[in-house]
Amino acid sequence: MPFNRYGDSAKTLAMVSIILLVLFLIISVFSNAFTRSIMYFFLLPLPENIPSAVDLSLISSVSISIIWIVLNYLLVYRPISEMRYEESRNPCLALGILELFFGGFIPGILLLVAHSKLGDAIILEESFKREKVQQA
Repeated sequence: MPFNRYGDSAKTLAMVSIILLVLFLIISVFSNAFTRSIMYFFLLPLPENIPSAVDLSLISSVSISIIWIVLNYLLVYRPISEMRYEESRNPCLALGILELFFGGFIPGILLLVAHSKLGDAIILEESFKREKVQQA
């Protein structure tokens, strides 16, 4: 199969989306750690066996971020890297829309652009197949 530049563009956009989600995860962990240190410095510390709101916030933000990263990798990036463009197109659209509201604005936009690139990659792949049939 010849080189499909649209598929490679979609793969790059999905990878950048995952990298941004990892970066957001790291920022979330450090901001929660900073908030916790400020809270303990200026306020009375809570007893050790009672989780604070900051701890619950950290646990929820880390778990949500990890879920988004795993979903992006399994449903979008891996099928694109294996050149299964049609299989990754619908999850790319769904995750892009969901990430606009819940996972991060920029990764969501990147996945929506990757969705349009996947459509172009599918069209290009079909034209390659038609040319191959016509040559035979």
